[in-house]
Amino acid sequence: MEIRANIAEAVRRVMEERGKTLSELSAELDIPLSSMKNYAKGSKNLRADTIELLAKKFGITPAELISQLPSGWSKAEVIVQAAQAFGGLTCEKQSQGIELFLKLVDLFS
Repeated sequence: MEIRANIAEAVRRVMEERGKTLSELSAELDIPLSSMKNYAKGSKNLRADTIELLAKKFGITPAELISQLPSGWSKAEVIVQAAQAFGGLTCEKQSQGIELFLKLVDLFS
């Protein structure tokens, strides 16, 4: 996939993650709507400094912005989110979670 298409995918992903329309994201990031439309369509080649700025505003690295996500990335993100949520539980809730997980493993074995 070419860089412009990867950037367009990243724009759509950030919109979805933040629950924003393109117009709302444009305002939040202080980027002109016309530019955001071009990025979202993948119709404009970005200069290196623009890539760096956009990546910074998205909270990702420039490499993440211009590269296609590896297959299985969304599954990995779900696992990380689950691990973070699990880590925030009390010890008692973690123990209960482990017991339930082991029961699920038994069901599928």
